[in-house]
Amino acid sequence: MADKRILFIHPGMSTFVRQDFEFLCTEFEVRDFYYHPSKSIIKNLYEQIRLFSWLSYRICWCDSIFIWFADYHSFSPTFFGKAFFRPVYIVLGGSDTQYIKKYNFGNIYGPLGIRKKCVAFSLQYATCLFPVDECLIHSKNNFIQGESYEYGAVTIVKNFNTPYKVQVTSIDESVWYVKPKKSIVISVAKVDHERTLKSKGIEFYIQVAEQIPEIEFVLVGISESIIKQLRIPKNVTIYPFTEWNALKEMYSTSKVFCLFTFAEGVPNVLLEAMASGCIPVVSNVSGNSRAISKYGYLLERKRVADAVELCKEALRSNDKDALKISEYAKQRFKLEKRKSFLLDIFNGKYR
Repeated sequence: MADKRILFIHPGMSTFVRQDFEFLCTEFEVRDFYYHPSKSIIKNLYEQIRLFSWLSYRICWCDSIFIWFADYHSFSPTFFGKAFFRPVYIVLGGSDTQYIKKYNFGNIYGPLGIRKKCVAFSLQYATCLFPVDECLIHSKNNFIQGESYEYGAVTIVKNFNTPYKVQVTSIDESVWYVKPKKSIVISVAKVDHERTLKSKGIEFYIQVAEQIPEIEFVLVGISESIIKQLRIPKNVTIYPFTEWNALKEMYSTSKVFCLFTFAEGVPNVLLEAMASGCIPVVSNVSGNSRAISKYGYLLERKRVADAVELCKEALRSNDKDALKISEYAKQRFKLEKRKSFLLDIFNGKYR
């Protein structure tokens, strides 16, 4: 199989992107391109020229093109794939087909409508799409009180008919472990600007913590600049960055994991927390409900009182509950399933 050649295009090596890349490199010849995302038209133009030149040199070398997310960076590879008869596969992860204009959330928003055109072209002309959850093809969101949204690929591309196969991301189940649980609630999110502060529900999480002052709440991944904007209760500890092993230890001893985002695909932090035995309390949006299945609690509406009650219920769980949810997550999201799926792609199953 090593004779197969893949162009791998991505906007950054996040955990799940790197996981796919490293596995594919063990099986095939792979060349990757890192498109540096930016809100600037000038910087995006520069990246497009750089990507166009890179593709021009390598398109005849490759057998297929694999792209993480639909965005600016997926337009040129999709165009080249169609022009040179190379299959183009795009993984949909979340904001590429989910969008809420009020909060400027989603990949379709950008200057002059160019970004939306890049996303729509990619969705329409890809050989096959691989959303991490069905919600990225079509879903409705009623989480925020008094607001209702409908989104997904079918709302971006008129008469959408691109083949797709839902395949959730995976975790390396051998990495995560469970220790005797303490009455700690944890939330993990990379938040370095105002938009993600809102979309990840960080301020809401802090409001919930204020209502349960006797319980320790932990928040990981918030930048120093954002921390300065927050009013932090005494029972909330915030870490701007946590080393990998320290994060695993936090997960292993925390009893409850909260995620109050208003839009997601299937966040890896949720899978990691469940594999570590944390009982999830999550917003009922996107892929969250299917990810937790019967394990954990869904917050139907963005109401602090409801979230407080669910957290208290989750805190009454015991170590046996933690082991059950860990076993569920490690089986359902095991890495071998993802590897088998990737092999199927490049063995021609989805051409």
